[in-house]
Amino acid sequence: FFNDTASTEIYTEQIVGSVRCVQETGYQRRVHGGQLGRVLYDCAEIDEAEKCLEKFANNTDVLTQGNNSQIPDSLHCLCSIKAQKGQLEAALALGIKAESLAKAIVGEKDPQMEKFYLQLGRIYCDISNYEQGEKFLKSAVELNGQILKEQHFQRSLTYQQLGFCQQVQNNIKGALEHYEQAIQILSLIHI
Repeated sequence: FFNDTASTEIYTEQIVGSVRCVQETGYQRRVHGGQLGRVLYDCAEIDEAEKCLEKFANNTDVLTQGNNSQIPDSLHCLCSIKAQKGQLEAALALGIKAESLAKAIVGEKDPQMEKFYLQLGRIYCDISNYEQGEKFLKSAVELNGQILKEQHFQRSLTYQQLGFCQQVQNNIKGALEHYEQAIQILSLIHI
């Protein structure tokens, strides 16, 4: 990722710019706080990202101002962190809030909603609410067909997760169908 000096300098400037914006006042500061949290997350600075994103998410003004697409993305990122740390109740609450805000901005059938549905589907399965998990995973499968190539690895993972969700609900036919779709994609991309 950081193979050349130019890329490193550009990326460093983005982080420094975000930090500078966080130090400013008003709405701009809060939005860039979310951006900084996402940049830290992308750099695998999970604890720092979590702190930054929690400050952002706990600021109720942020969640009520306009339809800024960065807000649900920042909540989605914080939700991922909480889920990775096994804090599933907090992750679920954040995931629901992120999905609701994103849906209000882009609409429930917009391809951008795929990541929110996928995340909620995974969390619901993790807390053994397989019916809700299946509902969100099916929505994710429907939308990821619009944004990913047919042979994309992420599609395979989504089908596998949907298959598992159906298996634990004793929907063996549905589970087999989705497991077969996952395997078919993997065989096409030679993994």
